[in-house]
Amino acid sequence: MKRLLFVVVAATLCAAPALAAAPYNVDLLKVFGPRLAKTRAKTTVPILLPARLPLLDPLKSYATATATRNAYEFEIDAAPGCHGANACFVATFSGTRGGKLPFKANARLATGDPAAFHGFSCGGSCSPDSFYFTHKGVLYEYQVKDFPQRAPKATFVGMANQAIAAGPR
Repeated sequence: MKRLLFVVVAATLCAAPALAAAPYNVDLLKVFGPRLAKTRAKTTVPILLPARLPLLDPLKSYATATATRNAYEFEIDAAPGCHGANACFVATFSGTRGGKLPFKANARLATGDPAAFHGFSCGGSCSPDSFYFTHKGVLYEYQVKDFPQRAPKATFVGMANQAIAAGPR
Protein backbone atom coordinates (compact mmCIF):
# COMPACT_ATOMS: atom_id res chain seq x y z
CA MET A 1 0.00 0.00 0.00
CA LYS A 2 2.83 2.42 0.85
CA ARG A 3 4.51 1.68 -2.50
CA LEU A 4 1.28 2.39 -4.40
CA LEU A 5 0.83 5.69 -2.53
CA PHE A 6 4.42 6.64 -3.34
CA VAL A 7 3.91 5.88 -7.04
CA VAL A 8 0.68 7.92 -7.16
CA VAL A 9 2.29 10.89 -5.36
CA ALA A 10 5.40 10.75 -7.57
CA ALA A 11 3.34 10.55 -10.76
CA THR A 12 1.21 13.50 -9.64
CA LEU A 13 4.25 15.64 -8.82
CA CYS A 14 5.94 14.83 -12.12
CA ALA A 15 2.77 15.55 -14.13
CA ALA A 16 2.05 18.91 -12.46
CA PRO A 17 4.07 21.09 -14.91
CA ALA A 18 1.90 19.88 -17.81
CA LEU A 19 -1.12 21.70 -16.39
CA ALA A 20 -1.87 25.02 -18.09
CA ALA A 21 -2.06 28.19 -16.02
CA ALA A 22 -1.80 31.92 -16.48
CA PRO A 23 1.93 32.70 -16.60
CA TYR A 24 3.78 34.84 -14.14
CA ASN A 25 6.70 36.61 -15.80
CA VAL A 26 9.98 36.90 -13.94
CA ASP A 27 12.03 39.94 -15.04
CA LEU A 28 15.40 38.24 -15.55
CA LEU A 29 17.31 41.47 -16.07
CA LYS A 30 16.10 42.68 -12.68
CA VAL A 31 16.73 39.36 -10.92
CA PHE A 32 20.25 39.00 -12.33
CA GLY A 33 20.94 42.76 -12.56
CA PRO A 34 23.66 43.13 -9.91
CA ARG A 35 25.36 39.92 -11.10
CA LEU A 36 25.43 40.79 -14.81
CA ALA A 37 28.31 43.29 -14.63
CA LYS A 38 30.41 41.01 -12.39
CA THR A 39 29.82 38.03 -14.68
CA ARG A 40 30.56 40.07 -17.80
CA ALA A 41 33.90 41.15 -16.25
CA LYS A 42 34.95 37.52 -15.64
CA THR A 43 33.96 35.87 -18.95
CA THR A 44 34.62 36.35 -22.64
CA VAL A 45 31.39 34.52 -23.52
CA PRO A 46 28.58 36.82 -24.75
CA ILE A 47 25.76 36.64 -22.18
CA LEU A 48 22.51 35.89 -24.01
CA LEU A 49 19.53 36.15 -21.68
CA PRO A 50 15.86 36.61 -22.53
CA ALA A 51 14.24 39.53 -20.72
CA ARG A 52 11.45 37.48 -19.15
CA LEU A 53 10.84 33.97 -17.88
CA PRO A 54 7.23 32.69 -17.77
CA LEU A 55 6.49 30.53 -14.71
CA LEU A 56 3.41 28.96 -13.15
CA ASP A 57 3.38 31.03 -9.96
CA PRO A 58 4.94 34.15 -8.50
CA LEU A 59 7.89 33.33 -6.29
CA LYS A 60 10.67 34.89 -4.31
CA SER A 61 13.74 34.56 -6.55
CA TYR A 62 17.20 33.82 -5.22
CA ALA A 63 19.79 34.35 -7.94
CA THR A 64 23.38 33.15 -8.21
CA ALA A 65 25.97 33.51 -10.94
CA THR A 66 29.32 31.92 -11.67
CA ALA A 67 31.77 32.62 -14.46
CA THR A 68 35.10 31.59 -15.89
CA ARG A 69 36.90 32.95 -18.93
CA ASN A 70 35.06 30.51 -21.25
CA ALA A 71 31.73 29.92 -19.48
CA TYR A 72 29.04 31.42 -17.29
CA GLU A 73 25.92 30.25 -15.48
CA PHE A 74 23.03 32.13 -13.93
CA GLU A 75 20.65 30.25 -11.64
CA ILE A 76 17.31 31.08 -10.06
CA ASP A 77 16.12 29.14 -7.04
CA ALA A 78 13.02 29.48 -4.88
CA ALA A 79 15.04 29.22 -1.65
CA PRO A 80 18.42 30.54 -0.52
CA GLY A 81 21.35 28.11 -0.72
CA CYS A 82 19.45 25.71 -2.98
CA HIS A 83 22.37 24.97 -5.34
CA GLY A 84 20.08 23.41 -7.96
CA ALA A 85 18.36 20.93 -5.63
CA ASN A 86 15.23 19.48 -7.24
CA ALA A 87 12.82 20.86 -4.61
CA CYS A 88 13.79 24.53 -4.99
CA PHE A 89 15.39 24.75 -8.46
CA VAL A 90 13.65 27.15 -10.87
CA ALA A 91 15.95 27.83 -13.86
CA THR A 92 19.48 28.11 -15.21
CA PHE A 93 20.91 30.03 -18.15
CA SER A 94 24.46 29.22 -19.23
CA GLY A 95 26.94 29.65 -22.04
CA THR A 96 30.12 27.69 -22.85
CA ARG A 97 32.55 28.67 -25.58
CA GLY A 98 33.17 25.83 -28.04
CA GLY A 99 30.44 23.55 -26.70
CA LYS A 100 28.41 21.27 -28.97
CA LEU A 101 24.75 20.27 -28.85
CA PRO A 102 24.43 17.20 -26.58
CA PHE A 103 22.18 15.44 -29.09
CA LYS A 104 20.78 15.90 -32.60
CA ALA A 105 19.11 19.25 -33.33
CA ASN A 106 15.31 19.11 -33.31
CA ALA A 107 14.67 22.87 -33.69
CA ARG A 108 16.02 25.93 -35.54
CA LEU A 109 16.20 29.51 -34.36
CA ALA A 110 15.30 32.56 -36.45
CA THR A 111 19.02 33.03 -37.17
CA GLY A 112 19.23 29.48 -38.57
CA ASP A 113 21.21 28.30 -35.53
CA PRO A 114 20.55 24.67 -34.55
CA ALA A 115 18.83 23.91 -31.25
CA ALA A 116 17.92 20.82 -29.24
CA PHE A 117 14.99 20.45 -26.85
CA HIS A 118 14.54 17.76 -24.21
CA GLY A 119 11.27 17.79 -22.30
CA PHE A 120 10.54 17.40 -18.63
CA SER A 121 10.98 13.82 -17.42
CA CYS A 122 10.84 11.81 -14.23
CA GLY A 123 12.75 8.71 -13.22
CA GLY A 124 14.53 8.50 -9.88
CA SER A 125 14.01 12.27 -9.76
CA CYS A 126 12.47 14.82 -12.11
CA SER A 127 14.54 16.79 -14.62
CA PRO A 128 13.49 20.19 -15.97
CA ASP A 129 12.75 21.09 -19.57
CA SER A 130 16.14 21.67 -21.24
CA PHE A 131 17.01 23.64 -24.35
CA TYR A 132 20.40 23.92 -26.03
CA PHE A 133 21.45 26.09 -28.94
CA THR A 134 24.69 27.16 -30.56
CA HIS A 135 25.32 30.71 -31.68
CA LYS A 136 28.65 32.09 -32.91
CA GLY A 137 30.71 29.24 -31.46
CA VAL A 138 29.01 29.19 -28.06
CA LEU A 139 26.72 26.50 -26.64
CA TYR A 140 23.87 28.04 -24.66
CA GLU A 141 21.71 26.01 -22.31
CA TYR A 142 18.43 27.05 -20.71
CA GLN A 143 16.75 24.80 -18.15
CA VAL A 144 13.39 25.66 -16.63
CA LYS A 145 11.17 23.82 -14.19
CA ASP A 146 7.41 24.49 -14.15
CA PHE A 147 6.74 26.23 -17.47
CA PRO A 148 3.05 27.19 -17.66
CA GLN A 149 2.79 26.57 -21.40
CA ARG A 150 1.79 23.31 -23.03
CA ALA A 151 4.46 23.97 -25.68
CA PRO A 152 7.76 24.45 -23.80
CA LYS A 153 9.82 23.84 -26.96
CA ALA A 154 8.17 26.80 -28.71
CA THR A 155 8.60 28.90 -25.58
CA PHE A 156 12.32 28.11 -25.45
CA VAL A 157 12.71 28.92 -29.15
CA GLY A 158 11.00 32.28 -28.55
CA MET A 159 13.19 33.01 -25.53
CA ALA A 160 16.38 32.17 -27.45
CA ASN A 161 15.31 34.26 -30.45
CA GLN A 162 14.54 37.19 -28.15
CA ALA A 163 17.91 36.84 -26.36
CA ILE A 164 19.84 36.78 -29.65
CA ALA A 165 17.87 39.77 -31.00
CA ALA A 166 18.58 41.76 -27.82
CA GLY A 167 22.28 40.95 -28.03
CA PRO A 168 24.76 40.38 -25.22
CA ARG A 169 23.63 41.72 -21.85
